[in-house]
Amino acid sequence: MSSPAGDEGEPGSFLDRVVTEDDPHAVLAGLHAAARAADAREAIIYLRAEYVGAHRAMERAIHEAHAAGWLGDDLHVELVIGQGPYICGEEASLLRAIERGRPHARPLAPFPVHRGLWGCPTVVHSVESLLTLNTTLTTGRGQDRRLICVSGAVREPGVVEALHGMTAGQIIDEGAGGLKDGVRMVLVGGPRGRVLNADELDLPLDPEHVPGMGYGSLMVLSEDVTPRALAEHLFQFTAAESCGACTACRVGASLMPKMVDSEALTTLMEHMSSAARCGFGRETPRPVLDLLRLYPGELFPHK
Repeated sequence: MSSPAGDEGEPGSFLDRVVTEDDPHAVLAGLHAAARAADAREAIIYLRAEYVGAHRAMERAIHEAHAAGWLGDDLHVELVIGQGPYICGEEASLLRAIERGRPHARPLAPFPVHRGLWGCPTVVHSVESLLTLNTTLTTGRGQDRRLICVSGAVREPGVVEALHGMTAGQIIDEGAGGLKDGVRMVLVGGPRGRVLNADELDLPLDPEHVPGMGYGSLMVLSEDVTPRALAEHLFQFTAAESCGACTACRVGASLMPKMVDSEALTTLMEHMSSAARCGFGRETPRPVLDLLRLYPGELFPHK
């Protein structure tokens, strides 16, 4: 069984929506190739509920692929509409959400002992991985580039195809039309990624030069956005999206906006990054620690 996920819940991430709306056949082609490699006979595409246009485009593409004869009886493809929670981006939660989205399909497997959909071996993909697979098979050049979502204070926001090794500044200038006005910060990879200042835009956008950069996105923030305003947004996002399963993340998220100085906030971030049970709680401190490093006197200006 093969299951690609198209459920983005982080600010600045819209790749799955754009790709499934604009090029659903490329996603299906990558899905078909992945299913054949895994000898899977059933594929389920999990799409975010708000992506109504993507639902329609993918349903139409599945129908057209069957009518054309290249998506035959050897692979059954079905759409499942997302259940909403941010935690569904985590693999086990994603699989459980798919099962609950099809309650009459088969009996639910025991949880948390989860070994795939309904206890069957399951390969989980992202939309981007399937698109890259299709590009690689058809052109031979998919592995040397990736797609980056660029938004905020740029002239042409959207999804940019970037070669590996390109800097954040090159992606903005060559793919997004350049900056609108003065830029103070760039949030790389969303609320669990990294923060760069204007002097760091010449860094290659890869894990070696920007470790912990998360998924491919650049949210360009103008000079009107203060470090404190960005920090408060990160605090709110963490509190809203924490599943509450572990104390480090649940309590830490509630305490983040209550910290009174940089030392207390740094200590809390260190505790969360070491004690949280999943990647959400462990990675949330990254951009906050970057803000503390880049703007030590601006997160708590009253101090």
